[in-house]
Amino acid sequence: MTTVRDIAEKMKVFAPPALAGEWDNVGLLVGSHDKVVRRILVALDMDSQTAAEAAAKNADLVITHHPILLKPVNRITDETAEGRVIKTLIKNDISMLAAHTNLDSADGGVNDVLAQKIGLINIRKIFTPDGVASSRTGEITPQTLEAFTKYVGEKLNSTVIKRVGDKNRIITRVAVCSGSGAFMINTANDEGCDALVTGEAKYSDEQLAHETGLCLIEAGHFETETIVCEVVRDFLRKEFKDIEIMVSQRKTTYYE
Repeated sequence: MTTVRDIAEKMKVFAPPALAGEWDNVGLLVGSHDKVVRRILVALDMDSQTAAEAAAKNADLVITHHPILLKPVNRITDETAEGRVIKTLIKNDISMLAAHTNLDSADGGVNDVLAQKIGLINIRKIFTPDGVASSRTGEITPQTLEAFTKYVGEKLNSTVIKRVGDKNRIITRVAVCSGSGAFMINTANDEGCDALVTGEAKYSDEQLAHETGLCLIEAGHFETETIVCEVVRDFLRKEFKDIEIMVSQRKTTYYE
């Protein structure tokens, strides 16, 4: 019988923990490595919606991109959002694994999927100063920022997309960094990119992009990362043919 440990070991092959940021919290976060697994739910977030969906579908294991416990906590009670979610998981005997920044950086992970999804070619890794390949760069057919922004929005089904830069600027070389990737602005400039596609950025990040002449496309944190869920599902289906593996039906961000 397949256990959480078996799943966790295969996920380490796909998204090696060594690729995770030192501050990150990946791997088994809730439950037991010895639990037998018959059904898996793959989701971007572990929140009340995901926990309820997992319970309703009788999932034994949930694999998420975002960890529920990122910062140290002193207590877990039903007085906090995280506590209530964890209570639901424990009550229903559901274990949880997270693959976060290690999945961002992994070959075939979030940023590779994002780069391919928005049509980049000649894709290669961009390394941060600490040697982590947390982003990708590539090329597109030359087009205006306005046209490319529209294309990105369509490919990612994003209704929250916005841009920084002259709409008539011709874009050829693009960097991508899913989620909160504005920390790559200076690196994208160093790489000679015309634009950076990410999920979200702060006002000061938008200001930096404007001042340094880099076009910035913010397509939504959820939208730039949820695309990896089907990839994780397909990977696990090839490895575990006797297990039912589902992708969360939640298809929208928190915005309305």
